[in-house]
Amino acid sequence: MKNDKWKDMRSTLSPAFTGSRLRQMFELINQVAEDSTNYLHKLHSKESCNGIELNLKDYATRFTNDAIASTAFGLQVNSFEEKDNTFYMLGRKATSFSFWMNLRLLLIIQCKGLAKLLRIEFVDKNSTKYFCQLVLDAFKYRKERNIRRPDIINLLMEARGLFPTDSPKAHNREWTDTEMVAQCFLFFFGGFETMATLICFAAYELMGNPIVQEKLFEEVEEINKRREGKRLTYEDLQGMKYLEMVVNETLRKWPPIITLNRICTKDFLFEADGERMEIKKGEVILVPVSGIHRDPQYYPNPDSFDPERFSAENKDQIKPFTFLPFGEGPRNCIASRFATLEAKAILYYLVRDFRITAAKRTALPIELEKNGLRVAPINGFWLKLIARNKI
Repeated sequence: MKNDKWKDMRSTLSPAFTGSRLRQMFELINQVAEDSTNYLHKLHSKESCNGIELNLKDYATRFTNDAIASTAFGLQVNSFEEKDNTFYMLGRKATSFSFWMNLRLLLIIQCKGLAKLLRIEFVDKNSTKYFCQLVLDAFKYRKERNIRRPDIINLLMEARGLFPTDSPKAHNREWTDTEMVAQCFLFFFGGFETMATLICFAAYELMGNPIVQEKLFEEVEEINKRREGKRLTYEDLQGMKYLEMVVNETLRKWPPIITLNRICTKDFLFEADGERMEIKKGEVILVPVSGIHRDPQYYPNPDSFDPERFSAENKDQIKPFTFLPFGEGPRNCIASRFATLEAKAILYYLVRDFRITAAKRTALPIELEKNGLRVAPINGFWLKLIARNKI
């Protein structure tokens, strides 16, 4: 979407990610996090008291899948118990960056006219049909039964006038079925793979930096004792400063998206360091996020994992526009707060209940794939989890 149409949709969706809405959605995320942790305990009790070795990527994608299914689509899916459920399998297919998917994306970004002429679509038709039916059926079902839920579909129904709302309407635009479905799918597409990658790299760094892991465990244990058996709350998680530092440093060292793309909307003359560059309207600009995050002039010893970069004392020293895991400006990721909340929730339970160590198949140092658009290790995120009550 562009211009006013994009602004209208942005203002329509923005209320979904306010503090009050996130607090409501956290209850849904927390339930999924608890279910996924229970699954790990079952594995641990079945396999060995010495710990379980697993490819954390499979675990993390199932968690993000179920969290998004609940918060965006209103579905109760347990991908740990029902491993081949339709939502997970089609979602995984739609977000798997194969060679042909990368090629289609490249054509759509760089050669829009040709892609349109050849009718090249980014998502395969089966996935498109499934998600369309899922969202539209949810609209109909909830309207007929007056079902209200703190999720994206509920917000879209309010925007469409299907449910009354106290929020003032920012515009009078009527959204089509396709535009409604697209917002739900984009929420899924944007968060499925990227958040799973964040969780995996965070766990990998905790494994490789036991002092950091122990310090995080101390913070987690403090919250756990304070709760006295009660469920974790949104406020608890938001108050965990060291956990936030760990997540931010993971995003710095391993940004889920290695480049950002922006389309120039008018001719522009860029001048810096005595050089001039003319950027034409319609040209695509690529911002090398990973390169900026690893630049030693912004982050000394950039290859080291140091959460203290984001401490209260140090974070103000970070130069503006050099920390870009969710982009910057008006088109930054609308769900960035949701994404970090999701990652913090699962990391809380992982560190609370398990010690993260190297497995036999863990690559040390990590070896990254050299093709594709995502950052991933060649042989997967193999880690070993040892239940803390067994140590």
